[in-house]
Amino acid sequence: MEAWASRFDEDLAQADRRLDSYLSQNALAGENKTPDDIPPDAGKAAHETRRALDRSDWVIRPALPADEPVLCGMFDKAFRDPDAHEILVIHRAGKDEILGAIALRLSHMQTLAVSLAAGVRPASEPPRADQDSDSVLHPLLRAGIARAAAGGAKCLKCTFSSEVGLLLEQCLQGLHFKVKLTETSYSLGTKRLRDVCMRVVEGYRRRGAIPEDIRVVRLDRVGLRKVDEFFRMFFADGIGPDPHELSQPHSRVVFRGDEIIASYVGVVKRDILEVPRFAAIEEFRGGWAIPLIIGDGAKACHEAGITGLVFYIDESRYPNFVEIADRDLDAKPTGTLRTMGLDLVVPWNEVPRPSAPMTGG
Repeated sequence: MEAWASRFDEDLAQADRRLDSYLSQNALAGENKTPDDIPPDAGKAAHETRRALDRSDWVIRPALPADEPVLCGMFDKAFRDPDAHEILVIHRAGKDEILGAIALRLSHMQTLAVSLAAGVRPASEPPRADQDSDSVLHPLLRAGIARAAAGGAKCLKCTFSSEVGLLLEQCLQGLHFKVKLTETSYSLGTKRLRDVCMRVVEGYRRRGAIPEDIRVVRLDRVGLRKVDEFFRMFFADGIGPDPHELSQPHSRVVFRGDEIIASYVGVVKRDILEVPRFAAIEEFRGGWAIPLIIGDGAKACHEAGITGLVFYIDESRYPNFVEIADRDLDAKPTGTLRTMGLDLVVPWNEVPRPSAPMTGG
């Protein structure tokens, strides 16, 4: 165990030393640029930051069972599914107190996609000048990216609340991440949502506007793989990283013939259904399709004793949803989620690969 940990530390340190050059090359390749397009001072700030961090006494290592009490307070179910979930922690040399951690989670059906989640906790002792969140987050994110890239990842993503994630967003931008998606959350009561949406749908039915081959189906009567393929047209990780947590009887899929045209999947938390994935093909984003799927799902939730639904909606894609929420339901936005991503298009050539690379086996 000690030899493995030492090897891991050495490999991770070497990967970090190569990270700035790798990310610069990757950014150029992603933008179809050449080295001649690099400004003379590009990378200087990153180099200076890394040199300052090298002088610090941070230790970044894999999480151990003894770390579980702290990590469970930072991440939800931190030690579940160890084959797809890896955590690195950071602390001061010679001290045991964990000041932060980063979790790397493989996508369940696309093992080369990795989700990052970073957490920072306050130290029990008075903070030092270089012990703020920035000095913890930056080396954590670097370690997570180096670990994932050296393990063969092709894309990375990080989703966070924009209300509390400004520092995280700035750190990610400095590491070449781009904003991929911004979603606004709406909290809606199931009874009123059911009544309003079904009234809208009934109006479309009376006018004969809904085709006869349209059907709304529960997720557990369709199958995760088929729905995952549909969501991959909109989200890099498809149906999401935790399909086993989905409440399939309350998640909905709309078919036109044999084609999926809209779907949402949700997770029951107490008496609320949170909907992290919602999508409809562009042709059906207005009119009857969204009221139909949401109304049918709200009806099932209300009958099951679920009092509210929380949807995360990209307002630029689904203005009809926002219009109904604002006009007919008097719903107010409750927050914003931002997803930032990094596509790794350059192979991690000639870079030491940390022990047990993250390639899914």
